[in-house]
Amino acid sequence: MGSRRLALGFTLAFVESWLRGRRRLLEVGAGDGELARALLDRGHEVTALDLDEEAVAAARERGVDARVARFPDCSGGPFDGVLFTRSLHHVQPLGDAIRRAAELLAPAGRLVIEDWAWNRVDAATAGWMYRLVRDWQERGLAPREEFPRRGSPLASWRREHERDCHLHPDHAMREAVAAVLTPTHEERVPYFFRYPCRWLANRPRGEEAAAAVLELERAGIERRAIVPIGWRLVAERASG
Repeated sequence: MGSRRLALGFTLAFVESWLRGRRRLLEVGAGDGELARALLDRGHEVTALDLDEEAVAAARERGVDARVARFPDCSGGPFDGVLFTRSLHHVQPLGDAIRRAAELLAPAGRLVIEDWAWNRVDAATAGWMYRLVRDWQERGLAPREEFPRRGSPLASWRREHERDCHLHPDHAMREAVAAVLTPTHEERVPYFFRYPCRWLANRPRGEEAAAAVLELERAGIERRAIVPIGWRLVAERASG
């Protein structure tokens, strides 16, 4: 659980910085409700949507108002904030989803997206990721089936992700948002560390090991040795 706490804290700090004071929230792709529960504990009212019935059941056990739904099919609102937490890259159709999110926003509401730019991985970044994963697999810390490799690391990465034609790249998500709302903040952040956060969730000192990967990733980004593949966007209605 410790390493999952690291990933949760990374997301929560971002979301809270943009939604503080905004009470009614909708989270799309809420999973088992971990983030929604944390937001509830901070005084927000949260409606959480997910396609997975088991995940929704787990979220309800946390005390979250969680519902099985396929966005953009959603009623309710208006909401002071609509969140897509590492889910928008899968949502179809993309344009309809963003338009519905905009419709659900209160006049001063914000759309907050945390996702990833899988399409921006370059050869250096792919090589760095695959070396770390292989080392962890040799030590029994990462599942053998993760990061399958056939050919170069970059070719393997592209093969795994480009075969899913419904996996939206970051520029497509941004364009969909900009068509109906005004982007007010965009940033690129570490993302790879989330893999060991998941792998080490039940291991002793898992949080410490995942945190070390996060620091390695940050250092590589600062030196421009690798590219950041985490992507975040905040948008709201145009003033006037």
